[in-house]
Amino acid sequence: MTSTAPKRLTTSAMIASFADPGLRTTPAPFGHALSRLAEQRPEIVGLSADLAKYTDMHVFRDAHPGRFFQMGMAEQAMFGAAAGLAEVGLVPFASTYSVFATRRAYDFLCLDIAEPRLNVNVVGALPGLTTGYGPSHQATEDLAILRGCPNLTIVDPCDAVDIEQAVPALAATP
Repeated sequence: MTSTAPKRLTTSAMIASFADPGLRTTPAPFGHALSRLAEQRPEIVGLSADLAKYTDMHVFRDAHPGRFFQMGMAEQAMFGAAAGLAEVGLVPFASTYSVFATRRAYDFLCLDIAEPRLNVNVVGALPGLTTGYGPSHQATEDLAILRGCPNLTIVDPCDAVDIEQAVPALAATP
């Protein structure tokens, strides 16, 4: 007797919802928007916590390798480095999964970035329940965690168009 297990749902890149069959989607909207913006603004830099492929940062990395920093699985170090880069006039975009940005690195996000009002853009992929990787990767309380953080702006784009429009607006907002 053979048993066929149901296919497990998974997501990739910055997909925030599952598209209906036949519906066109924009691949890697964040990565392409950031790469385009970096063509005009040399102060834009990108950082990844070893998730460039899954947060669309690979597009920026491939287009601007000298302005990309692979920080490994260390969100705290990535946010501290991003704060330092912002202190010297660069505009960092640091990407990881939402759950790791909030749970693993809360102190660094609040004390190193938000409190001094630095223009560091933390890009959290797979927010809420949009991941097929189980509870360890689900950011169900990310907004609740960040509500008490001073000087923090949260942008929650709903689709590729919102993401593409948000990137230049985020870079321009201190």
